[in-house]
Amino acid sequence: MTDKSNKSQISDTSVDQIRNILFGEQVKIIEQTIEKLEKTFSKSLQDLNDKLDKINKELQSDNSGLDKKLSDDLSKLENKLIDTEADILNQLDKLSNQASHRNDLAKLLNEMANNLSD
Repeated sequence: MTDKSNKSQISDTSVDQIRNILFGEQVKIIEQTIEKLEKTFSKSLQDLNDKLDKINKELQSDNSGLDKKLSDDLSKLENKLIDTEADILNQLDKLSNQASHRNDLAKLLNEMANNLSD
């Protein structure tokens, strides 16, 4: 059994040696090319990741600025709404007072008319 495994190993070694003799230089060139491509691809991928991170940070910064502006605008609108509501209530109160004065004036005029007709 040991003899068969030794022959198999010798045979495999011989085949590898023949392959290296026939294709050795081409395999080295191909391996170098693949290695260069892997490095280029890895660098490009890292550059893309860096650019995406930068863009993401810029977007987050822009969003926080927009959130603050939106919040400020909303506060201003709420204040305007409160002011407008107060103005409307004041105007309604004045109109109510004017209507009350008109009613009082109408009663007084009716009494005067009744007194004159008596």
